[in-house]
Amino acid sequence: MVLKDRYGTSHVASALSDGTLRFLALTVMEADPHGRSLLCLEEPENGRHPQRIAAVIELLEDIAVDSSLPVDSDNPLRQVIIDTHSPSVVACVDEGALLAAREVPAGAGDSIGAHLHLGHLANTWRSKVQPEALHIQRGDLIAYLDPLAAIDGAAKTARARVGATLRVYEREDAQLSLRLAGGSQ
Repeated sequence: MVLKDRYGTSHVASALSDGTLRFLALTVMEADPHGRSLLCLEEPENGRHPQRIAAVIELLEDIAVDSSLPVDSDNPLRQVIIDTHSPSVVACVDEGALLAAREVPAGAGDSIGAHLHLGHLANTWRSKVQPEALHIQRGDLIAYLDPLAAIDGAAKTARARVGATLRVYEREDAQLSLRLAGGSQ
């Protein structure tokens, strides 16, 4: 396989990264008006530069059927399911599409120790369809979207040790300014 870019330069597939090849394959799938399928993708962020994750999520959303429109050749019946541990991916998906897996202890007399429940965000279309279903707690979501907060506690303990070194994220020139819940700092 040879890819020719917009400048006319040819690139053999073996010279392209796995992430680039996966992105190209997804692009071809999105462009196929006859494609009707279920696409399951594990960790779509793998092999991608962090600044390109939003583009990958947007492409995956473009592949999936738009349920607000009728199914036709411009909106083929396609479903996309992804799994991830990446806060960057979670932050980019449509709020109504997010399901979070949570282990819930079994009730009294249940022979199984725990059950897996999929929770969704409150005040989305899923809440209207399943009002009694498990919701993702706002505090859990905020903590998940800010993984450095968990690391910070461990770093404070490490700094108490004699000779502890500065972690990269602790550098003053590497500090991030995060806006949570639509607010600004």
